[in-house]
Amino acid sequence: MANKSKLSKTGLANNIEEICPTPKLLTKIGSGLLLLTICVILLFSYFIKYPDVIIVESNIISDTAPIQILTNTSGLFYYAKDINETYVDKGSPLGYVESLPNIDTIIAPVAGIVNFHKTISYPQYVTFGEELFYIIPKISEYRSYAYVSEVAVSKIRIDQKVIIKLNDYPFEEYGTIEGVIESISKQDVDENFLVQIKLPNGFQTNKKKEPSFVYNMYGTAEIIIKDIRLIERFLNNQYN
Repeated sequence: MANKSKLSKTGLANNIEEICPTPKLLTKIGSGLLLLTICVILLFSYFIKYPDVIIVESNIISDTAPIQILTNTSGLFYYAKDINETYVDKGSPLGYVESLPNIDTIIAPVAGIVNFHKTISYPQYVTFGEELFYIIPKISEYRSYAYVSEVAVSKIRIDQKVIIKLNDYPFEEYGTIEGVIESISKQDVDENFLVQIKLPNGFQTNKKKEPSFVYNMYGTAEIIIKDIRLIERFLNNQYN
């Protein structure tokens, strides 16, 4: 009877082992899955490339500076309505200053886009020599400039791609401006080197939008040095 009971227990134990693997087998399976996961991650990190970038502040200018429009006398200034952000021809009347009983007409000295850089009442009292607004002449070319450190400049090469994000126009909405490195200064200024960036698409963003340009605008330039593998970036961060 005792032998029969032992046999029953042995058989039950064998059945349990067949249904439920031993902890040793579970450990082997877990180790195998972990090793497989690591191999998959390493494989993807080898093939996935990530851009190595240098981020610096930059400013954007045009080949033609805006023309400042000043008053020639003091008095009440009446400007032509709806001229802000509109194109005017050379010689177009922009408004007049009434210095009782004299009237001084403001004429556009060049063709371009009128830009009010401040709020102007209608009419508004102005004094002699006061700045009224700007006229931005037709622009044929834009450029960006940035200063980079001595360490960073050693990585920069002509024709490297640059992505510019404007401070006043969120890139999530307006997009970014594409540029390429055009020249690198050989002489430093306070241990920083001037880099000139050409904008092949002008002031148009990658979202096909063209923000309103103001001379000497500022933004952030991301100079793409090269595309490196994800695993390289991880190793560089670990050992540098």
